[in-house]
Amino acid sequence: MTPAPTSSPPRTICAIPAQSIRKCSFARLAIAILALHAASMHAFPFHIHAGSVVSLERRNAPVNFTRLDNALLADDRKAPDSFAGFQKRQVAPDFGKVYVVIEISLKKGRSISLADYLLYADGSVNKCLGISVGEAEVYDRRRFMATGPGKAKLLFMCPADAELADLVPAEGFPLAPVRGLAIIPGASRAGRTDGTAL
Repeated sequence: MTPAPTSSPPRTICAIPAQSIRKCSFARLAIAILALHAASMHAFPFHIHAGSVVSLERRNAPVNFTRLDNALLADDRKAPDSFAGFQKRQVAPDFGKVYVVIEISLKKGRSISLADYLLYADGSVNKCLGISVGEAEVYDRRRFMATGPGKAKLLFMCPADAELADLVPAEGFPLAPVRGLAIIPGASRAGRTDGTAL
């Protein structure tokens, strides 16, 4: 007569119950995920092709643009590095939108242009509106490119309620995207392209 089956004790490996091993594996996986998340929450600056991104700033206030009418009257066809008062005017962001200013420290011989990146935020795709160079933060629509060494700022505009953004290369540009930038401080991690914070 065949004896009735009985429940077997938990299987053990090296005298450790299998349930404990599964719990341990799950705990290690959770720790690994948390560690990966923490590793991606690095601070600025971080690398891009032209140098390093130093900061990102969200602005509700107007920014300075060149007064192109005055510049053309003065037969000034190139974007200068410094501006007199009559050469600039303040422009507020559109209703329901904010400016996003991305500061870049350019390496010697490297450059960045208006056409390099698009800012994806809250479902919108936003072109770079202007580049300023040096300490004078005046955006001039005649300036297509900034070349290092030096400091440059890229100006974008996006929806005011956007919390995160991706800096994505324009079509045809072989550049690495920068994902998960926090427009609102604390919303998420700062993005990076090569996994290396400076």
